[in-house]
Amino acid sequence: MEKISPLRASLKAFEQFKAQRIQKRQENPNTNATNPFGLTFKGVTLTADVFTPETPKENPATTNKFNEAFQKAGKLASSAWVSTLNRIGSIKQSMISFGNRMKENAINTWDKLNKTEISFTGLFKDSVSNLQKRPVNELEEMFKDELATVEGEGKFIMSLKKVSNIIEALGRHEDNDAIRVLTDLGTNHNSDEVREMTARALIKRNSRESLEVVIKNKGKGINDLSARVAMTAINELLALKEKERAIEILEETLNSETEQEVQDTARSVKALMSFSS
Repeated sequence: MEKISPLRASLKAFEQFKAQRIQKRQENPNTNATNPFGLTFKGVTLTADVFTPETPKENPATTNKFNEAFQKAGKLASSAWVSTLNRIGSIKQSMISFGNRMKENAINTWDKLNKTEISFTGLFKDSVSNLQKRPVNELEEMFKDELATVEGEGKFIMSLKKVSNIIEALGRHEDNDAIRVLTDLGTNHNSDEVREMTARALIKRNSRESLEVVIKNKGKGINDLSARVAMTAINELLALKEKERAIEILEETLNSETEQEVQDTARSVKALMSFSS
């Protein structure tokens, strides 16, 4: 009996397997076109559609919800865009209207300026330094005229500046008759502002005659019925660099036979001036 080697047995088995494969391919040429390895399952050769991924079927309900959501988002975006355009149009119209009003106001103002005559002559003529050079009797007449204007309605603020310049000019005037004008017209006026400016001018003059007016007289200077005028006068006395003359007149007031109320005020002011010296 002939002995078969393992190598020859393996070659013989491979040739038989190869012949069977060739025979199957000839019988079914397209069977394994998409199955090159000839895979089988339970004796059945797998077909091409086994290896082709199946396309998932779309759910109609999901598709409809997505379409509705997309449509709603589109409507909201369109509505927002229309609203934005309307707002921009409104802002544009407001800016145009504002520009037109500014233009009209500028034109009206320019027309008024063209029709207005501006003179600077009186501005320098009524300055304190120029008024101070005028005679006292002339300043007295000017003071009376301006005080009459101050008493009128609607002209108080415009006239008060000129009144202030006249009062200050009288306070600096070298003629002592200016003290009489300030006493007669300024300290007796019914306006607190006029009496306040007059008291300040008399104290800044710092002469015996001017200080006696605001210290010894009832209803004037530190004894004014208006707390505002009285406090202004007291503050001016405290602000004096040379207080000796004022303190001397306060002492004279305390030793005089004047009213008790005037003496009490003089005593208080004298104490304040002593501490501030």
